[in-house]
Amino acid sequence: MDDPGSDRLSTGGVHFTIGSAAGHDSAETLDLREDLALVKASLLYADRVKLCSLGASVLSGIAQFQGASTEEQARLVVRFLPDLEPSMNSQEIYFLEAAVGLRGREEKRRISKRTRRDILAMVSERGGELEALVLEQHRAAGIEGFREAVNSGVLEVHPFRQTSVQALIEATIRGGDNPLYGLDLADLLKEFLDQVKSAVEDGFTYPMFDDLTGDFVAKAIRLGLIKGSESSIARGQYSGLSGKLLQRLPLFEEATVAEVLDIRRELEGPLRGFRLAVSDFSRQIRSAGWEPEFVEEADALFREKVQPEVERIEEAVLENRSLQEFARRVVRHGATHATFGAVIGSVSDLSVLAGIAMGLGSASVQAYLDQQERLREIQDKQLYFYYGAQELLRRS
Repeated sequence: MDDPGSDRLSTGGVHFTIGSAAGHDSAETLDLREDLALVKASLLYADRVKLCSLGASVLSGIAQFQGASTEEQARLVVRFLPDLEPSMNSQEIYFLEAAVGLRGREEKRRISKRTRRDILAMVSERGGELEALVLEQHRAAGIEGFREAVNSGVLEVHPFRQTSVQALIEATIRGGDNPLYGLDLADLLKEFLDQVKSAVEDGFTYPMFDDLTGDFVAKAIRLGLIKGSESSIARGQYSGLSGKLLQRLPLFEEATVAEVLDIRRELEGPLRGFRLAVSDFSRQIRSAGWEPEFVEEADALFREKVQPEVERIEEAVLENRSLQEFARRVVRHGATHATFGAVIGSVSDLSVLAGIAMGLGSASVQAYLDQQERLREIQDKQLYFYYGAQELLRRS
């Protein structure tokens, strides 16, 4: 397995591909809790993340509709007027199509601007109803977070063929109360499994799967439908372990995607050491990341390797804070009232500034240097990233 803490970071970074069968436990609504957990753990760790999830792809299509201009939404709605408004005749529909630009520029110009504005307002209102209809069946927590992560360029949501805005509305019309009935599920399943297979076999990404997808991968490898090489197993162990460890962070479930992105930016430096630690730990695991036994091994490793070291780092940080406070006390005692008074009297006098430096004294300087050296030693520890993420989550 390529070492994720090596030069690979300078070429393309660590790239995770998530395969998640979101909502498989609910036949009526999309449930993105598993997606959210996997995405947050991956965003906290990897440089780029690709999410292959039907549920997330549906939400992405809805987000595109929400972000479209009024005229773009109007065009989309007008395309489906024959289905949405069966009582309208062909001439009425043609007129509305011309008003929103679906019949060419010349036809559009023949309609007055005021009429076009009125029609756009009317169609926009109908579009809001249509949007509500789609959202009612596909509402799930985290859509804003997904959009922010996608806009940042870190997260890519795989666009399934049948989850474009137009395809979703067509499925909604065909499916009635349950839009999923209007989708070609066999085609969706094939596309999903193709993406999962590629994540395992391509060698350019680290696969991370939810339980249902992992179970499929394990069976497909045993049947020879997916090639599970030593390299692919190692990559799955690495990404799977990072996900299991990070999802154990305190308050991880309550953290938003935005908070996760902020933590990742703040701890960018210590992350490299943590990746090296995860790489070393993953070599101690025997089962593949998609095997049921993997969870037990990851839990045992956390208790034996990660938790004790994080506790030692926490103790060292608390001790270092006392050193820092000691340095502050020395500084307060070294800088006299007379010295500060001199500053007020003559700020431009360089000799006064030199006097301040002398007033601080060598003891305070040495205390500060000792504290900084100790802090650097603590931050150089491989699991400092884990400790730092834990503390930031507690403060958020």
